[in-house]
Amino acid sequence: MSTSQPNGGVTKTLIDLGVHEAFAREGYLKTDGSRDMEKVRERIYDILAKVKVLKKVERRDKATSRGALMSGVFPKTTGPAGWEEEPNPLLAAAIYKELDQRYVWGEAKPDARSQIQRRVAINMGNGYVLCRTKITTNGGDPVDAAYITDDRACIQQDFTRPDNQKGQRVIDSMTRNREMLVQRQPENARTYMRDYKASLEAALKSGMSQLQLAFESVSGNGAEEEEEGEE
Repeated sequence: MSTSQPNGGVTKTLIDLGVHEAFAREGYLKTDGSRDMEKVRERIYDILAKVKVLKKVERRDKATSRGALMSGVFPKTTGPAGWEEEPNPLLAAAIYKELDQRYVWGEAKPDARSQIQRRVAINMGNGYVLCRTKITTNGGDPVDAAYITDDRACIQQDFTRPDNQKGQRVIDSMTRNREMLVQRQPENARTYMRDYKASLEAALKSGMSQLQLAFESVSGNGAEEEEEGEE
């Protein structure tokens, strides 16, 4: 009879314990023993803020890869190259991935509500923005990376374009769902189409109103002048 445990003995409890030990090794615990995310965020910011990308061609050489960010925040945690040397390689991998996905890369989101993004504005000024991209080095596969920039071309490439694509995916999903309803209930097709149109128009109107208020708040403070024929 086999005595091996499912998943190599990896459990949520063991992963959580390993994560907590990783926080302790790096000094990321409060006096009460709880995890100090402010220290982690400060470390993430310090790593990203060391080098600013000033133009698109600099991203490959200056952006911080996801792996480098993780090793910079949790240098004492075994990375992928060393998992097989650990007593439980599956557990080592699970702990690393939890730290990366939740506490490092997960914290380095470029979203406006991200604590790191807010820290960039506070410490570096509103002109700078945290972005994410893909970089390829030494002919390898593209890897996730993050960087800080005030270059509009970079921001459009790695911040607004992915945001637009994300919005388009949401609209595509909504469209497929309404299409299904129209095909399954032809008698209610007009109602579903009307509701769909009203929902999109309301969302666009609300979003544009909020952006207009933001634009007016910075008008005369370096905001672009409206070009002829531009709406």
